[in-house]
Amino acid sequence: MRKEAPEPLLMEMWVTRPTVRPSGYRILADGTWWDYRDFDLVLALDPSTQEATTRRIRVEEGWWDSECRLSPKELAKLKDTIRASGVMELPSETPPSPGGVIGGSDVYYTFQIDGRRHRIHYLEGGDEVPPQIDDVEELASKVIFNSQQRRLRDRGEDHSPLVDF
Repeated sequence: MRKEAPEPLLMEMWVTRPTVRPSGYRILADGTWWDYRDFDLVLALDPSTQEATTRRIRVEEGWWDSECRLSPKELAKLKDTIRASGVMELPSETPPSPGGVIGGSDVYYTFQIDGRRHRIHYLEGGDEVPPQIDDVEELASKVIFNSQQRRLRDRGEDHSPLVDF
């Protein structure tokens, strides 16, 4: 756990919305995946069944936590996809929605590769998400999922099959 955002960055997704705490994740240049949380998990016994369950407890300040790492193959594929996708050439701000939006979330993607750092902002629910970001996000979701499943598998816990990417 750490309060400050870990570096060196490869990719970050960050979401903010009025009256809701921010959320996001980071994939570092070494393939370590970090998740931003504003809760802690507490183990409790169900009074009626005596089964152990976990409950989320909100914490005042969020913190970064890491449990997983992408494989070298996954990390290389993500880096290649970032380079080839065109995200580094996207404008920093997407054009606003012509119809306007009430209650949308501000979404920020930051990419850092080959000595360049680039941040892109759009309004979810109003702006059109650049397809280049969708392509990178789809791959990032798959490799994060795989890293989580490998961690469960390596701990001897139930896990899902890995997904192809």
